[in-house]
Amino acid sequence: MGIATATAFINSLFIWIPFLLMLSIFSFYNVLIGVRALRFYRGGRPNAIDNAVHAVAILFAAALFGYGIYGYATSPQNFVWVLSLVFGALGMFGITKNFRMIRKPHDRATWMRFHISGMLSGYIAAVTAFSATSPDFLPGLVQWLWPTVLFTPVIARHQRRVFKLSLATVLSALILLPTTLQAAQPYGIASSVFAIPAQAKKLSLTITVTSNKNDGTVYLRLMNEKNEKVDECVAKVVDGKAVCQFEGLTPGQYAAAAFQDLNDDGEMNANMFGMPVEPYGFSNNARGQFGPPSFDDQLFDLQSNESNTFEVK
Repeated sequence: MGIATATAFINSLFIWIPFLLMLSIFSFYNVLIGVRALRFYRGGRPNAIDNAVHAVAILFAAALFGYGIYGYATSPQNFVWVLSLVFGALGMFGITKNFRMIRKPHDRATWMRFHISGMLSGYIAAVTAFSATSPDFLPGLVQWLWPTVLFTPVIARHQRRVFKLSLATVLSALILLPTTLQAAQPYGIASSVFAIPAQAKKLSLTITVTSNKNDGTVYLRLMNEKNEKVDECVAKVVDGKAVCQFEGLTPGQYAAAAFQDLNDDGEMNANMFGMPVEPYGFSNNARGQFGPPSFDDQLFDLQSNESNTFEVK
């Protein structure tokens, strides 16, 4: 990918195709952050390399957006200015969102989805560059846009599949846990290893998820203040609400995120651009403007046995 980006970079300078120049940078950026996601998947933390990568990428995205403004002012009849504005704006938004994401801890499934998105986005950018310079039989806008329209749903599908597999793994472990404990009891393990000290303060939490759609199933994940998964819950929606009960929690800060599976297919459905089409929500009814809300906005304190309610929509 580095060789392909370098050759595209050099060619675009000699022939002077600014849009292709920017596209080659975006292609390399997406693949690179996809590779870096594997490092975070293994427990690594962001460093100066990640800061530099995102700084360079945001500069090129801003330059592409500026090139679109320049194109509109000088050659409004050329559709390239439209593409420059669209890809430049989406690039700045995506790069900023990615940079904010890597600054916070996430579970392994989230990093794997991030890896898949980066690699497939890089592939889309590479195919777009090829399409724009090869198949002349296609109309101009179609040459540039068909890879995005065709392959973006693939990204959404793979992300949902990774989430579904991760959730299935957790649920399988929860189902097998009672059997494991019963098997351990004859040897005294259950009374020693799994005993809870009397002085430890353990709390219960009841989370009620409300919805204006009275069907389907709610999938809810509970996280601690470090954004680490504590537990998960699957509950049917009855009379416009689903109730999840969590026991044995320690005092501290928690956050919850949930979505309502309306068609009971076990996954969160999204449109061709990866945007959710089923209700979702977060604790404190936190909502983001152009994406999920910040994790800090979702946190709530748990110091006693409490109930918490939020809405999915």
